[in-house]
Amino acid sequence: CVKLSSNNKHTLSSLEKKVLRLCPESVTVQREVCGHSFRAHCKNLASTLSKPPLCKDEVSIPRTCGHSSVLPCYRRDEELSPCSEPNDRHHIYPCGRHMTKPKTCAELCRLTLSTPSCPGIVECQLSRCLHTVSVSCQLEKHAIQILPGERLTSSVVYSGIEYADAPPEAPECRELVIYSRDCGHTMHNVPCALAFKYAAEEVKEPPCEVLIEVESPLCSHTIKIPCYLTDVLSTWQPWDEAPEMTTTFIASDGKFRTKLNVRSDGQKAHPPPTEALAKYLKCGQMAELIHRGCNHISEVSCASLIFDNPQNASCSVMIPHACSECGHEEQYSCSQLQSAIPPCKNKVYKECTLCRITRCEVECCVESVKCHELVEVTLACKHKVSFRCGTDEDPRSSGEPCLSCTLEQWKNALSRSTDRLERLKQRTRDQKGAQLAAAAEARQGGVKAVDNNTSQLRERLWDRLRSSLLPEEWIIREEQPEDFDINSFAIALHEILDNYTKQLHNAVENDDAEDLMLVPPPDLSDPEVYDLVFGDSFRPTPTLFGSGIRVLLLSEQTLRDDCKPDEDGCVTVNVAAALRFRPMMKGKPFRKKDSDIKGNVKGKKEKEKALKVAQKRADEMRKNRVEAGYDYVIPPNKVRRIYWTHSSVIAIGKLKIQIRRDCMICCCPFPRAEGCLCLSDHFVCWSCLQEHARHALQPDALASNTSEGRLTCPEPQCDQTYKIEDVALQLNAQAVDTKTGSALLKALYDIKREADINKVLPEALKEQEERLNAEHARLMNMNESERKVAQVRSEIIEDVLTLRCPKCRVAFDDFEGCFSLTCSNRACQIQFCAWCLDHYDELDCHSHVATCPHASKPGYFHSKEIFRTHHQKRQKRKIVERLKHEKEDGRKILLALQNDLRDLSITISETEI
Repeated sequence: CVKLSSNNKHTLSSLEKKVLRLCPESVTVQREVCGHSFRAHCKNLASTLSKPPLCKDEVSIPRTCGHSSVLPCYRRDEELSPCSEPNDRHHIYPCGRHMTKPKTCAELCRLTLSTPSCPGIVECQLSRCLHTVSVSCQLEKHAIQILPGERLTSSVVYSGIEYADAPPEAPECRELVIYSRDCGHTMHNVPCALAFKYAAEEVKEPPCEVLIEVESPLCSHTIKIPCYLTDVLSTWQPWDEAPEMTTTFIASDGKFRTKLNVRSDGQKAHPPPTEALAKYLKCGQMAELIHRGCNHISEVSCASLIFDNPQNASCSVMIPHACSECGHEEQYSCSQLQSAIPPCKNKVYKECTLCRITRCEVECCVESVKCHELVEVTLACKHKVSFRCGTDEDPRSSGEPCLSCTLEQWKNALSRSTDRLERLKQRTRDQKGAQLAAAAEARQGGVKAVDNNTSQLRERLWDRLRSSLLPEEWIIREEQPEDFDINSFAIALHEILDNYTKQLHNAVENDDAEDLMLVPPPDLSDPEVYDLVFGDSFRPTPTLFGSGIRVLLLSEQTLRDDCKPDEDGCVTVNVAAALRFRPMMKGKPFRKKDSDIKGNVKGKKEKEKALKVAQKRADEMRKNRVEAGYDYVIPPNKVRRIYWTHSSVIAIGKLKIQIRRDCMICCCPFPRAEGCLCLSDHFVCWSCLQEHARHALQPDALASNTSEGRLTCPEPQCDQTYKIEDVALQLNAQAVDTKTGSALLKALYDIKREADINKVLPEALKEQEERLNAEHARLMNMNESERKVAQVRSEIIEDVLTLRCPKCRVAFDDFEGCFSLTCSNRACQIQFCAWCLDHYDELDCHSHVATCPHASKPGYFHSKEIFRTHHQKRQKRKIVERLKHEKEDGRKILLALQNDLRDLSITISETEI
């Protein structure tokens, strides 16, 4: 058995430790402090004795409360936790009346040691108001404490009495009492504590709302107002000079009634001092108001003398008034007659002011009378016509010919056209006697007149073409045929006259000319009845609107859109005159397109048959429209024309035209080859486009001049841009001189490059700012020594390790073999030596390179390896000199430069500095 000392440690000699390691037996180790023992192996006895295990034998430790706790032996000296044994005793509070039974022994000990206040609730009588309240036991003595002052003897608290103060720690009494004000009125159901505060003026009591009867200083009538407004009412003086009052005895109720007599031109009451008082001044009694001007008397309420201005009061006395036109008598108020005489609403019969024929029943005050009836009138031409008054235009004042007169004009023109056709046919049949027929017709005033009309019509048509349709500088050459004859339109004119005369005749019979034009018949000698058109052929062809002559109106826009100029920008077109009278402008095509018809049918023969059937149906519809008086079609695009009358389009010549476009910037006309078109067909000459591109690069240029790196069209409403490839194609196609094209393309590339730079510049600047801020923060966190090391390192990198031009300081890293170098900076371009990096003139530099004292080899041309080796030695030499000058910080600077030197294959040891 081995005994441990008081500190639970036992020391063995080295011999004992060696012997014990060989023993397989175990021994009992007894602790000297607690007396407990444990078994241990002899071979481990040395470690066990030097660091014995904790004693975990259970021991019983007594508590002050009489209970005991069982703990491991090694915890016997620790502080015990609160006793959790159940408790069967009561704790009596200091008041001696209340007690409690804690659940555990620890809670009982806590109550015994702390002596808390009694939490019991008791009922007691408050000393000031004698009301019973429930309070905690500890506050009872405060609640019943008697303080100096009056005590409440009833359920009424009176204002102005000095009652005793409430005990400081006593609860507020919530018992409801009656509070009596200074005015004698009472408030019911007021909490007791609040009533005492009202009495002591600790809290302002609410205004007294009890209504009391008082005499109104406005009209002397009795009114009811809240009690708190009586003082305000007593100080109010509503009148500067009191109005007259009339007192009348009412026999029915045996009372006297007083009325005010107020004039609207002088007396007016002052407004009440507060808005709260104003709503209680409406007494409901009446006053007499004498109106200004008419002296009529009206009864008004007393309150209106305050809230309404008597000067603006309207007199409601009814007065009879007779209309000056119809004599009808009506009752009106006096105020209405003073402002304006009301319009008479009496029903009378008046003549229609439009047609001056019918009479209508309307109100007397109506001046413009419209009957809206069907009226028949006789025109100056003795023809009778009917129209809807107020809806249709009066034919007497329109100045247009009537339907019958128009029909007579068209019949006469048709008769003359028939005679002309007969004479032309006769002249055609009689080939042998052509000269005799021409002479006979000349004597009758026919052929000679036709020839004169033909010459005049041709000249007037060509004048119209030159003056209004095409610019004079467009026309290069004119070719006018000799066989043009006005009689070529005779058949077309006769067909137009025949069809439209029938329509006019039907309109006269049905008395309905709503869709017809009441105009004179067309005259072949009038150039305004012709359209100037152009096309490849003037023969009828199948169209969507039936067979007809399909052409284009002659204009600048149609020539630009539909003509393809040659290399010189010229185009030759066939020009014709087209006789037209009545167009069909609305309506769908008479048949579908050929592609749609063929798409619904299979087989070649079936497709051809379907096309023939569709075209036949379209021709039938065309025939119906021609018989209805229509002679040509204006399709939805309003540029093309389809003339149904086959002889209505006659060629008048050929034109060779150079198509010109007006520049969107300078507004000058140019041939198409001398400018550029955007995708929306806006034209700009090359010089203006070049200036437009140059201006877009200026700092003060508008942002709208460019879009996404492209030059925008100068037209404000156009959103198109000029693509570089499109402009290059137009330049090549039009053979623009190289200088102009190169300058324009360079400007367009500069715009694109500037846009690309501006796109990445904000992000690059932000990234640079972040780097600078990070570097600044790093430098600010350095101490003085670290900041000096960073500064010297930066100077060595910039001035020694980086090769630079000796004049402009632009860095360089490569050369073409000759050691007489030229600076790559266009603003500098000096000559300097690659050995010593000093600059010289162009001739002196080469002679210097050959004899440079720093050269390692003679000659002008050497390899890049020799260049690098030479400058590595030069850079190393300068760095060593600089680090030696820094002394103590030299080693730190060398350590900071290791990565930079490693990249340049420069090695410097600490011993060298």
